[in-house]
Amino acid sequence: MRIHGADVVREPDQVRSRIAVVFQYPSVDEKLTVAENLRHHGYCYGLKGAGLRRVVNEMLERFDLDQRKNDLVEHLSGGMRRKIEIAKGLLSRPELVLMDEPTTGLDPVARRDFWELIRQINRDEQITFLTTTHLMDEAERCGRVAILDKGHLVAEDSPGRLRSAIGGEVVEIQSEHTEELSSGLEQEFEVSPRIIDHTVRFDAREGHHLIPKIIERFPDQIQGITLRKPTLEDVFIYHTGHRMEEGATEHAN
Repeated sequence: MRIHGADVVREPDQVRSRIAVVFQYPSVDEKLTVAENLRHHGYCYGLKGAGLRRVVNEMLERFDLDQRKNDLVEHLSGGMRRKIEIAKGLLSRPELVLMDEPTTGLDPVARRDFWELIRQINRDEQITFLTTTHLMDEAERCGRVAILDKGHLVAEDSPGRLRSAIGGEVVEIQSEHTEELSSGLEQEFEVSPRIIDHTVRFDAREGHHLIPKIIERFPDQIQGITLRKPTLEDVFIYHTGHRMEEGATEHAN
């Protein structure tokens, strides 16, 4: 395995010099100031003197932290702490940043701001971000998505291609007779239904044409029926047969 051309077994030092990590839970020291956190992280990479001061000031300015550089981290919001985490990671000029559930604990506004910042850095500096997430809206923001189920890779592509590969539309039917309805749909309409909770769902290129026929054929077995475009959650269910909360994990980058 190689990371930006460096073999992870034969050239571990080169690999380490090219990557950074943002952990799921904050690794900043709450009893230090913003600037002190950055300086101490720089020491770990052998930075010192004028070079360290220059890169710390650059990170403070880039992440709008210069006005808070002397504030103790324990007094800052979760979103501000995440900025410090990213700033720490970029001190060493990495080519790849690994992020584990990076928005854990952030409110919706802070999450949005975080991903806008990541997108800007990726666009402006061509830094690759590899992240794990179970949130579908975050996976949608990624250039490529890899879906893992019980440690096995089951699908990998861009979000758009993953969605389009499973069918043009998703039909979901609420029913108290899911087994009977699923069997009937398979026989009558040559679809491949799956039962998720109390819902029968299947993918079809032109599902909207089937809905009137399904209602006419099974009027007493249908409590509700919906039609929509596929989402990444549908992609996950298509490849695994279950929802993510049933023990699956999604990785995206």
